[in-house]
Amino acid sequence: MDPKFKFFEKVIVSSDEPSLKTINGRSGAILGISEDSGHGFSYSAHIYEYGEVWVVMESDLEPTGEFDSREAFYDGYSVQVGVDAKGRGTLG
Repeated sequence: MDPKFKFFEKVIVSSDEPSLKTINGRSGAILGISEDSGHGFSYSAHIYEYGEVWVVMESDLEPTGEFDSREAFYDGYSVQVGVDAKGRGTLG
């Protein structure tokens, strides 16, 4: 089964879940997608009003039909990490 939402898709949190009370009715954008066998898809949703990312189940989100841009969240900055034979990482 494919996820209902795509990256950077704008959504509205619509849930009776007590743990989502703070963000219920708020708009956000999808920044991450994860699938858990047996539970379906969950999403990392950037909640605009709070500037925070929350994990929300697919059933607790409604589509808006709009998308945000990747550049609204990422400035293109990246780092390189080298990993040695023992699995230790160093910034490159």
